[in-house]
Amino acid sequence: MPVPERSGRIRRLWAVILFTLLAAGGPAASAAEATSVAAVLSSEIGPYQEALKGLQGEMPDVSAFFLTRGEPEIPASARVIVLFGSKAAIREYPDGAVLVYAMASGVMLRTKRSVKISMLPEHRTLLSDLRIIQPELKRLGILWVSPHFKTYASELSEAAKAFGISIESSQMDDESDLPEHLRRLYGKVDAIWLVPDPLLVNPKGLPVFIEFSHANRVPLFVPTGGLTDQGATAAVGPTFREMGRLAAAAAKKALKDEAQESTIYSSNVEIIINKTAAAQVGLKIPEEALWSARQVLP
Repeated sequence: MPVPERSGRIRRLWAVILFTLLAAGGPAASAAEATSVAAVLSSEIGPYQEALKGLQGEMPDVSAFFLTRGEPEIPASARVIVLFGSKAAIREYPDGAVLVYAMASGVMLRTKRSVKISMLPEHRTLLSDLRIIQPELKRLGILWVSPHFKTYASELSEAAKAFGISIESSQMDDESDLPEHLRRLYGKVDAIWLVPDPLLVNPKGLPVFIEFSHANRVPLFVPTGGLTDQGATAAVGPTFREMGRLAAAAAKKALKDEAQESTIYSSNVEIIINKTAAAQVGLKIPEEALWSARQVLP
């Protein structure tokens, strides 16, 4: 039961963001709302621009500040500050402002006046879509390093009971433990779900997951389509634009002082399937899954 060690370069932009981090629709906001909300982005690259489009699709007049252009000048009128990326999320901001942050995997702000837009899908949505892709799924493995994923894994395990799926989950001390933990999963799981943990989704960790998947014929599911062309079986997760849209909804609630969860998971996700990778692990993708997918890689 091999776990080959191989270094590799992850080509897609999503993986690059995870290394450093670590759709639109509905009625437009009023000008008053917009001047009360500001956005700060860690970068100007494509995924951040997509998230901003999701935000401004709901609140068109929101001012955006890119850290690549210098120190952001947050207006004094801003009651809510939307933050995209870890670099933006961990900065200091005016006291009293509500912070809505997204695309910041591994970051957990401790202030009570904050709302996190998770990069993870809503638990039942994930399980339902995985079952569509792999109808015989009964045992799902999850590994992570960052302690922030512990709560999600626990909640997923509870939600999985309704689907007749058991969760084999484990937190590792660091990524060097990955080969040993994968060996422990061998024969105990029907598939593995890779959470967007930047301590694992990197040029060293991702190839180990993929090699284990192919060598042992265990489907590997990932949180974004940018990883499917590396050899993952399929992706289930929210788009960047969807995260921007959810940030806008959270900002609107914050302006109205409406109660909301401190962490928001998306139930609007996309599916991307890699048919070649699926064949390599012996998984026949049902027609329903192919029809549900936003993209099917040959």
